[in-house]
Amino acid sequence: MAQRRSSVAADHNASLRGRTSSVAVDVRGQEGWFERKIKPRKVTARYPIKGAALLYATCGFGSLGDALFGYNSGIMSGLLVNPVFISRFYKDYGGADGTTAAINTSIIGISVACLQITAAIGALVAGRLGDMIGRKKCVRIGGFIYFFSAFMQMFAPGFAVFVAGHTVQGLGVGFLSMTVPIIQTEIAAPHRRGMMVGIEYTFLIAGYMLSCWVDYGFNFVLPSSMLWQGPFIIQIALSAILCLMSFYLPETPRWLAKNGFMQEALQTVADLHANGDTEAEHVQ
Repeated sequence: MAQRRSSVAADHNASLRGRTSSVAVDVRGQEGWFERKIKPRKVTARYPIKGAALLYATCGFGSLGDALFGYNSGIMSGLLVNPVFISRFYKDYGGADGTTAAINTSIIGISVACLQITAAIGALVAGRLGDMIGRKKCVRIGGFIYFFSAFMQMFAPGFAVFVAGHTVQGLGVGFLSMTVPIIQTEIAAPHRRGMMVGIEYTFLIAGYMLSCWVDYGFNFVLPSSMLWQGPFIIQIALSAILCLMSFYLPETPRWLAKNGFMQEALQTVADLHANGDTEAEHVQ
């Protein structure tokens, strides 16, 4: 009986691999010139851990992207009641006294909404780009955009440069908010997907909460410019960690299999869910 079950499982796996290989061939046949140029032809694993540690590290890696999204949303709500920030960036629009009472609400709206516009564009781009170059590379790009744009805002000499930095940061928001849920669902076992996505959104709220406490903490350094620059230092540090983690955690098994990396996909599933044992029944 055990041999029969093993034989049936082997036949099923062979059939599944055949269908997956066929899908990979179809995908490759539909690639355009640009996609062929940027799509990786080799995937190398660098992660030093396996099993549950690797699974939750990868989950944390993706969730950190959403934490940055939440953190960024909270930063602006704190800065817009910050007298040092307002007098620096809104002095030409009626905010020289450090309050927003005389500032046109459209100006404040632009400085906030510019991120949401480019976030929508970033999400649209990341969906297709993630299929081309992989999920974790999309997160790496989003993390780098966050890192670069946080520097732009932190050292902005005036309103225009600050808004430009905030606008660029929206692309990073779009890349991360599109890609992170996909990573969570593609690394999780079917019965754990709800929990993984729940962890992701918990990180998003935690990022918002962190930004509020950071704004509150830096409020005690009045009237120093560090009052408004300090929260961006935290953002730079978090995005640097995200970029660094992207080099040492696995690509999702589904993306690997869809793009013809069958052995790498099997090994990644095993590393995530069976401590590297590719012969485990639930991996097969």
